[in-house]
Amino acid sequence: MCGICGFRSRSAISLETMLGAISHRGPDGNGIFRDGDISLGHTRLAIIDVAGGSQPMRSPDGTVTLVFNGEIYNFKTLRAELVCQGHQFRTSSDTEVLLAMYMAFGTGMLSHLEGMFAFVIHDSRTDLLFGARDRFGIKPFYYTWNNGTFAFASEIKALLAAGACRPVGNPTAAALYLTLRYIPGPQTAFADVMSLPPGTFFTQRGEHQPRLETYWRLPNTDQTHLNEKQAQEHFDDLLRRAVDSHLISDVPLGAFLSGGVDSTTITAIMAGLGHSPLETFTVDFRGEQSEATEAVRTARHFGCGQHTVLVPPESFGLFPELLYHLDAPFGDSILLPLYLLCLEAAKHVKVVLSGDGADETMLGYIHHETLAGLTSPLVRMVSPVLSLLSRLIPLVPIGALDRAFHYPDSMGTLGRARLARLLAEVGSPGRAYLLFASVFEEDERLALLGPRLADGEATARSDFFDPLRRTIDTAPDPLEAAYRHDLRYWLPDNILMKLDKMTMAVGIEGRVPFLDDRFANFIVSLPRSLKLRTGQGKHPLRRYFNANINIPGRPQGRKKAFYFPLQGAYGKALGALVNRYLSPESIDPAILDPGAVARIVSRAETSPLLGFKQLFTLLGFQMWQERFGIRWD
Repeated sequence: MCGICGFRSRSAISLETMLGAISHRGPDGNGIFRDGDISLGHTRLAIIDVAGGSQPMRSPDGTVTLVFNGEIYNFKTLRAELVCQGHQFRTSSDTEVLLAMYMAFGTGMLSHLEGMFAFVIHDSRTDLLFGARDRFGIKPFYYTWNNGTFAFASEIKALLAAGACRPVGNPTAAALYLTLRYIPGPQTAFADVMSLPPGTFFTQRGEHQPRLETYWRLPNTDQTHLNEKQAQEHFDDLLRRAVDSHLISDVPLGAFLSGGVDSTTITAIMAGLGHSPLETFTVDFRGEQSEATEAVRTARHFGCGQHTVLVPPESFGLFPELLYHLDAPFGDSILLPLYLLCLEAAKHVKVVLSGDGADETMLGYIHHETLAGLTSPLVRMVSPVLSLLSRLIPLVPIGALDRAFHYPDSMGTLGRARLARLLAEVGSPGRAYLLFASVFEEDERLALLGPRLADGEATARSDFFDPLRRTIDTAPDPLEAAYRHDLRYWLPDNILMKLDKMTMAVGIEGRVPFLDDRFANFIVSLPRSLKLRTGQGKHPLRRYFNANINIPGRPQGRKKAFYFPLQGAYGKALGALVNRYLSPESIDPAILDPGAVARIVSRAETSPLLGFKQLFTLLGFQMWQERFGIRWD
């Protein structure tokens, strides 16, 4: 795991400045390559072949140079095949295997790779820059193109630091963010910068604009032709293989462990494979909605070295710096406990395995389960009746609705109104999905946005929200369309971006076995009926867990969503941020309407679940603007 950066430019851009901006990604060293107008830089976190895997790495004849961020999990298999073809290796690193794969197959190398990666290769024989990002977007890659200058980096701050792009906000991204709490690619928060989509490679020569090509797409559903028993057996085998492949390392490993099925399964498999010592890391919100009780029981059962991380209210002051690491506004307060978890892990290990990816690939979210119900033939048949019933929702006591809801906080008046809208829109799965995905609905967004963001709102609606709604509404299986949208945007641009930036902020590597190429491809190809059963997602994972993992004293039943409670002492800390960043005098009326912000602040406590999400979305936007000195030209 590392940081990469570089450019093709005849202008004065400092590669050293770029490397300095991302030095946290590679505390074990850095390297530079220059050839005419080409400059490549690398900061290294040494995981495999600590002594011999330094970068940039050059081919034996000196014509091809590589900078690479990530891990190639099947590199030993590829290396053996290349040796049979006569290739000789100087190191035992996956970096050299990646370089040799290019020498052997050119851009066709991508179909052979299994892993997480973002890399750039300079081929001096043809004056080519060639780079790619892994299939699910586990590793980030940002680039900018301006007047013949092409520059790239693992983090946008490297481009900003060297002057390759400007601190100018992207109005379309702002509108997307204020709806979704994250920015779906290829947009970024900065007007001059794009992200390379997952499963995509680029080629660039001379003063020509980079050319992007898709090398991989999600597999079609229901292509396995297996019955349920065969599918489960294949699932079990691939899952164990996935975790095993993600244990390859020359440095200590650990795991993030909560009370849930996802992380517990990974920990159990790691222990079953004999990985020792096994360090596990868990967040504890001072006893409120604590993950620690189940995690400690699990860790004790498997003989792990357990580390429980408290989230003190005074740590809320870290949020602006965390947004600096993200290079973007971000509307989920869970960022703070994740960072503190990474900070503790960095004291003990250099690699951590995470359960991220299970919910996304196996229909594990509440909106997946709800959309499955809303799009069933029976519900569609009675949709006019449900639309009428939506008018009665405002009369139902909040407490009664909360008991039927899976989240640990109250829906409140805002949530009740959102539920009424959901029932009213039951005839449009696309609108129902957007209701789930949106922290601010269209009318709220229009009230919030100042005049400088108005054009961005119109573009976001015409280019993203309206096409998404139509795609889901007209799909033969609306849930499948929403599922694929989540895998393309929510997973890489929210979940994986957050994991990468927080682990790298403290110089450790995060790995996601549930997104192992073979395993995840198999899961995506399974029919819905094998992923979601009796109204609950992650069916094959739950079957695996029940058949293979027995932890004495573990309670049965559905685990509630991982959630950061923002009441009590945390509420006071949140209030301090609100006073600092959301007071009328701190808001530029050309960007956000101070009156609309004030209304959102005043009503937040009446609906903790949605109200605090809205509050933190605005806080994330304001803190990001200030931290980066954003202009809106």
